Amino acid sequence: MDGPTTTPKDRQFSRHSIRGEARLEPLDEGPSLDPPLLVMLQDIGRTGVKFMINQNLDVDSTWRLRFLHHGFCIGTVPLIVRYVKEVERGNFHAGGQFMIEPYILNMVGVSEEILKVSEAPDGESFDLGDFFAPPDAVEDN
Repeated sequence: MDGPTTTPKDRQFSRHSIRGEARLEPLDEGPSLDPPLLVMLQDIGRTGVKFMINQNLDVDSTWRLRFLHHGFCIGTVPLIVRYVKEVERGNFHAGGQFMIEPYILNMVGVSEEILKVSEAPDGESFDLGDFFAPPDAVEDN
């Protein structure tokens, strides 16, 4: 993929230029022999982040992004890589979209097998109980 598919004017949420470090680790909770990947953050918004990295990442790969401040982790967020573009030999711009934590999806009934594929099969739905729109919920109380 050549680059982001949205332009700044098309974005629902604004992006903020930042300079900072973060680490990428595979989202899969299994044991990993690979060290975390250091990335340099460039901009961030409510739904995603852009960063520089010194290796190519697969589009649609999933990672845990650990934000660093003075070498300490101050927060984490799951991330799916949406684009990667080589800007010079061995350096890449990458963009990722923030995701919901997989354990939360599992707790509300989405199976781990479905989480391992990029999309649920057509027609698949999950029964999470009854839903009441706010006006209906207020009237019942």
